[in-house]
Amino acid sequence: LREGEVDLGFVQGGSGGIVEDDREALLSLGSLFVEPLWLFYREDAAQRLRPGQGPVTLLTELKGWRVNVGTAGSGVPQLFDRLLQANGMKRADLRLSQLEQTPATVSFLAGRIDALVFVSAPEAMMVQMLLQTPGVRLMPFPQAQAYSRRLGFLTPVTLPQGVVDLARRDPREDVPLVASTTSLLARE
Repeated sequence: LREGEVDLGFVQGGSGGIVEDDREALLSLGSLFVEPLWLFYREDAAQRLRPGQGPVTLLTELKGWRVNVGTAGSGVPQLFDRLLQANGMKRADLRLSQLEQTPATVSFLAGRIDALVFVSAPEAMMVQMLLQTPGVRLMPFPQAQAYSRRLGFLTPVTLPQGVVDLARRDPREDVPLVASTTSLLARE
């Protein structure tokens, strides 16, 4: 959009900073949809890296972990950087990789990555598969309201109790998450 190579673009909230020139050159045609940020982690990694400490509920608890944050240009690495900054963390606090989603998931399931971060609709096949994979946990964002106030492009959302499997009541309780809004932007 900035370089004039396209006239319209789907832009994920938090994926790029607006500069002064953008305010005159780009227009938002509206917000289209909200997609949660999913941070899945391996239970065995949590036990190995945080022995006896229970489930992971804060980004600061991931220091030293191998975390895949998605490919460059996807918007997720920049979004995750903003979350790290809000928590007083640096990229160097983690061992980050930027594999595409499918290879990253294969590495994650094989134990070569401790956590996996991506933005996607709840009904996406990858999300549904990971929500049902034994030994894989979804990290909640109990401070979702605070994130949305500090980072205006985020919205607090909830993964409802039982949405994965009503009969087994999976998840067992509502899971607070943060979501990014995708907007349609156009050149003036």
